Amino acid sequence: MIRHIVMFKLKEELSERDLTDIISRAKTELEALVPKIDVLRDLKVYTNVNPKEEYHFSLIADLDKFEDVEVYALHPDHMAIVTGLIKPNLAKRACVDIVV
Repeated sequence: MIRHIVMFKLKEELSERDLTDIISRAKTELEALVPKIDVLRDLKVYTNVNPKEEYHFSLIADLDKFEDVEVYALHPDHMAIVTGLIKPNLAKRACVDIVV
């Protein structure tokens, strides 16, 4: 199984309210993808509670094989969230894909 882990740092000029709203929407919308995208086994979004770290939230998704990561990434429902919510507010992103 592949665990796809992504960390997101949002733009510094966003207010605390905007940060909270964006993370909440990202959690709701991304977690709702599990029944829509066949290759997703699980997907959870977590808010970073450590103010000393630069990333605001993370996504952890489980997929059967590495090729499924691209299927998920390019799926139209996922792309709509990326282009409509995440990219306009994103400052930085980091990702790892590991075998578990």
